[in-house]
Amino acid sequence: MLAMALKQKLVQADYNRVEKEMIHLVPLVNEANIAAQELKRDLKFSTRLVKELNPFLKDGMMTSGKTNVVIKVENHEENYFYEWPADKFSNRIFMIRELLEEFFDTGELPVLTKEEDPFWDPPNPILVGQSFLQLQNLSLYFENKMENAAILSIDGKGGKNGTICVEYLPCNKVGETDEDGLDEEFIVSEANEMIGKRNLYFKVLITNAMGLPPTICKNPFVTY
Repeated sequence: MLAMALKQKLVQADYNRVEKEMIHLVPLVNEANIAAQELKRDLKFSTRLVKELNPFLKDGMMTSGKTNVVIKVENHEENYFYEWPADKFSNRIFMIRELLEEFFDTGELPVLTKEEDPFWDPPNPILVGQSFLQLQNLSLYFENKMENAAILSIDGKGGKNGTICVEYLPCNKVGETDEDGLDEEFIVSEANEMIGKRNLYFKVLITNAMGLPPTICKNPFVTY
């Protein structure tokens, strides 16, 4: 009961923090949209909630981590979108205000390079989701493979954004995975025999992914 009460308290604190941040950001997002219209810019700003996934929760609720607010910028001039963390957007809104004030003073639309343009950012990676593969097998120097590991959505609504085939294989320091070439000191019968050992090598293999969202799956890549 105590653990449940603590969890509910943390969830409520996270909700209160997000609510306070949204109260601050939504008027600024509206201001940015109005400024874009005034400056004849084809962009749209909106807020999006992103959930940090926690694979270590015992109740299996992978979406019970911290919630962050990001600003989605749909740049129809460049035909792509990017996402800004709240602090970056707060800095950009000051620059946008200065640009708008200059336009009101002169009556002329500003001519800017992309580097000077507070509305612009180069394409940046968008996180499609996260997937998790337990490392428990490595305690016995075994491989592990998941053919259709779920790519869990981070939009706070749950669900998944496709599947991925991921595996890891123990290897020696030169990358050999054949059992005959593995370091014998790591071939143990009990996991606790691994305690104190160092320089455990293994390969991570990503062979394919399926069912990715078509709107954000251009040039996909994996980091781990």
